[in-house]
Amino acid sequence: MRGRNEMSSWTTSTQQSERERLRQVYVNRAFANLRKILPSYPINKKMSKHEILRGAIHYIAFLERVRASQDRRALLQDNQAAVDDSGNANV
Repeated sequence: MRGRNEMSSWTTSTQQSERERLRQVYVNRAFANLRKILPSYPINKKMSKHEILRGAIHYIAFLERVRASQDRRALLQDNQAAVDDSGNANV
């Protein structure tokens, strides 16, 4: 019986190792895909996973600021149009 348990634990260990290797492949692919969409200089610079995550955080914050700026600009334009329209109605 002892041999059977050893064989079972070896198979389980091998399966766990294979799952871990596959998981790492998927994680590395995800980082590679994220890296492709991040702007960086120089473009061919090798980035660590930490640098990729920090870059993603900074890029997301930048995009949020751009969107907020566009929203404010649109609101100002709408307000200006409303003022212009109300001024024209009184003429």
